Amino acid sequence: MIAENEEDWISLSLGSIIDIVDKVVLVDSGSSDNTINRAIEICSKAKVDIKIIHHRRANTKADDGEQRQAFLDYLQEHHIGDWAIVIDADEVWSGEIDKLRGLFEQTQIDCFDLKTIHLIGDLGHYDSVKPEHWTLRRMYKINKNLKYPQAEHGVLEGCDKIGRIVEITMFHFAHARHAFYWLKKRNNMKAKSEIHNNTARKWWYYNHLFGDYPRKKLDPNDLPKIIKDKFMVEGER
Repeated sequence: MIAENEEDWISLSLGSIIDIVDKVVLVDSGSSDNTINRAIEICSKAKVDIKIIHHRRANTKADDGEQRQAFLDYLQEHHIGDWAIVIDADEVWSGEIDKLRGLFEQTQIDCFDLKTIHLIGDLGHYDSVKPEHWTLRRMYKINKNLKYPQAEHGVLEGCDKIGRIVEITMFHFAHARHAFYWLKKRNNMKAKSEIHNNTARKWWYYNHLFGDYPRKKLDPNDLPKIIKDKFMVEGER
């Protein structure tokens, strides 16, 4: 995993796979929040070893690939022949996770793609541009030929026999991070607000969380100029 300031998400991300891994290798890109401590706590509770690699981002086009190569270098030095599960801090894996160990022991395939649901905006909507989305090379048997290209979202190179995992679905929350905002707002309302009763709070929370809150389309031309300038809005969509 690579992470930076992911204290909200990392408990969910690691928690979704922690029961089947023997070790967590976390490349931290300079977190200033509680990300590292949360990761250590999760691993300690599950009695799983953790290796923290401090590797700051260089803010170049090669950045993402360099961060991933940092954990791959460690794996190639210490874990040749073992299997790696690559999970980002804004992802949660769901499905028959416990079956993966048996799959690794039996398969002749050395690298797997993963079915992915990209949540968009909230927990109630997902990317449907294509009938199915697959994230490439997310589980692989570690060997010396593997390499991450120095590019954003580069696909792992050096795999021989590639397959797909159908037992697992990866839920990607990068575009639905407001879920934590709504959770914090709900908890704050519950603690401080006397205006809304519990039923009203639940209605407000669920409808925001799943994108069902009553709304009308706004003409982009009606936005204040300062907002249009900030978000580079040019006329109608």
